Amino acid sequence: MLYVIIKNEKQIPENLPREISIVLPLNLSEKTFEKLINEERNVAAEMPRGIFGNAEKIASKAKRLYSLGVKRFFCPTIDAAVIAKKTGAEITASFGSNIF
Repeated sequence: MLYVIIKNEKQIPENLPREISIVLPLNLSEKTFEKLINEERNVAAEMPRGIFGNAEKIASKAKRLYSLGVKRFFCPTIDAAVIAKKTGAEITASFGSNIF
């Protein structure tokens, strides 16, 4: 599977081949995720690198995205992975993961 990590809506190429999955930051609007999912794109969400007391807010957003069809979360930290795993989604370690 090939993933392209996008930081904002303006970076999404219109002609991106369907076999390439799109990874969007968790904090983007749900409408952006929903639009791409409705276009039958494979979309994942990237969890934030710093949770810092926002675990409930992040978990709530992750659950909403999962219910929209986001079935994979890229997780840069263990606490982000724990939150993402609770949604039932697949998790992938991402940039910033301190794994030996």
